[in-house]
Amino acid sequence: MKEKIVSKDRVRLIVNTQDGPGGMDDVFVSVNGRAYLIKRDHEVEVPAEVYQVLESSEGPAMDGRSGGNVVKRFSINVIG
Repeated sequence: MKEKIVSKDRVRLIVNTQDGPGGMDDVFVSVNGRAYLIKRDHEVEVPAEVYQVLESSEGPAMDGRSGGNVVKRFSINVIG
């Protein structure tokens, strides 16, 4: 995926709501001792490191059909 960087160190994105447990909750990310609480369905600008954590986060599929497969944990739209 082509990354759209706002500036050298920042990325504008939206973390979308999702079906399932916690899918409407704000998203907590901690990088190098700094904590970020990202509101879903709102455009935010975050450090590139926070985007990288969100993009690489994986977890078990919650739909019961995946046979224990690991999937992306968050649905993210990068704003360019």
